Amino acid sequence: MKRVGIVTPYSTQVIESAKRYYERKYGLQVLGMESLGATDSYAIAKFDANVAFEGMRRVDRPDIDLLIVPGGNFPTLPWIAGVERVLGKPVITTNQAALWGALEIMKLNYPLPGLGRLLEQMPR
Repeated sequence: MKRVGIVTPYSTQVIESAKRYYERKYGLQVLGMESLGATDSYAIAKFDANVAFEGMRRVDRPDIDLLIVPGGNFPTLPWIAGVERVLGKPVITTNQAALWGALEIMKLNYPLPGLGRLLEQMPR
């Protein structure tokens, strides 16, 4: 999956930097972006799932394969699977990817249902 959309609680400046990073380092094509405009980590922690979901709906389009949601202080795990079902495509978040990476390092291949495709399928 190379065509992505990014929705993040961070500023427009941060998301522009993330776009350049993903394109240069991983060869991704960022086709859509949305900043939720948070200015501090306390504000990010208070966003609810609906704020992120609406941002993903605005960014989503048929040629996007995957949605990326950077933001470690953004409480995303409880709603990833539901968003994936509605939008019909995978969503990768910071905390989900960190958990996947930790399980990979520990050589644990235990699917975690309800936390999105990445953790349900545990691809290598």
